[in-house]
Amino acid sequence: MSEENVSKQNESARNIELCFLLDVTGSMQPHIDECRDSIKQIVEILKPTKTKYAGIAKLLRLSLIGYRDHCDEKQFEILNFTESPEEFREFVSSVPADGGGDQPEDVFGGIEKALELPWSNQCGTKVIFHIADAPCHGKKYHNIGHDDYPNGDPKERTETNLFRKIKENDIDYHFGRINNTTDKMIQVFTEAFGKEIKQYDIKKITMTESVISAVCHSVTVRR
Repeated sequence: MSEENVSKQNESARNIELCFLLDVTGSMQPHIDECRDSIKQIVEILKPTKTKYAGIAKLLRLSLIGYRDHCDEKQFEILNFTESPEEFREFVSSVPADGGGDQPEDVFGGIEKALELPWSNQCGTKVIFHIADAPCHGKKYHNIGHDDYPNGDPKERTETNLFRKIKENDIDYHFGRINNTTDKMIQVFTEAFGKEIKQYDIKKITMTESVISAVCHSVTVRR
């Protein structure tokens, strides 16, 4: 690759689209609040500043996909990409943590909505940061008790097709782990993705630290 092309690739990698994929059912209120409260600091650290991460992001576009379960009247909360941290904060502040029937949630629906966002070819780094305290439907993905859809997604979506689309769109997928009920799901997702899914234990480190680490990793591998 020529020096000019390397330079263009490096510049493109600093144009970042970051989608927060968030379970927004009743138990998730503390994490919704943390997402809202951390975004200003995340932007200030990643954009050109005097921090050790200075200049990681030349352009940073933010979006949020909140999902609940099939039984909920309002199943999704969607904010398309914005460059405004204030718009992001205001939107997240309006999202209530409610709904959810059985313990598993419509994770596949959330991923599908994230894939439907208007991802830009001008952004060389695309990241989905998924935060959840419950797995998707289907006994294949968890060892917990009652599941309204033990045979899997009622719309017959599969992790194979969803992660194929994630790869085709050159999107990185990172997971914010809250408890061990999602461990089996992530193992299955990893097989479908064909590479390691980086997990961040957001009960031990802050969401700010987790997201910054995820974004920096994604930018670095593209430079």
